[in-house]
Amino acid sequence: MTAPHPFRFELAYQRERRGLSLAALGRVARIDRTYIGRLESGERSAGRSIVERLATGLGLKGGARDAFFASAGFLPPSYEAERRELADAFADPMLPDDAKETMRTRLGEAVAMARNARTTLEDA
Repeated sequence: MTAPHPFRFELAYQRERRGLSLAALGRVARIDRTYIGRLESGERSAGRSIVERLATGLGLKGGARDAFFASAGFLPPSYEAERRELADAFADPMLPDDAKETMRTRLGEAVAMARNARTTLEDA
C-alpha cells in the first residue's frame, strides 16, 4: 500500500496550480515565503494552524481542503465537530467504560474499512 500524498507535494501542487509564487502565497496566508519554501522542501512540517492559513490562502474548499489537511496528517476540518465530540466522550468520567470500549471498537472498524478500501483501489 502506498503512503498518503505527502503534504509538501500537495502544497507545491496547489500553489503552482494557482500560479502563485512563494511570496504571493506568503502574503495572502500571512506566512513568510521562506517558511513555505521549507515546507515544500520537506525541511519543516506544518502545524494545524499553518495548514489552515495555507488552505485559506490557496482558496481551498470542500474535498480539496479536506485532502490538503489529510496530506499534512490532520483530520479534515469537516470532521472537527465529530473529533471534539469523541475527545469529550473519551474524557468524560461519567461515560461507562463499556461504552468507551464500544467506541474504540467502532473507530477501529472504520479505520480498517478505510484501509481495505485503499488496498482494493490500489490492487485494481
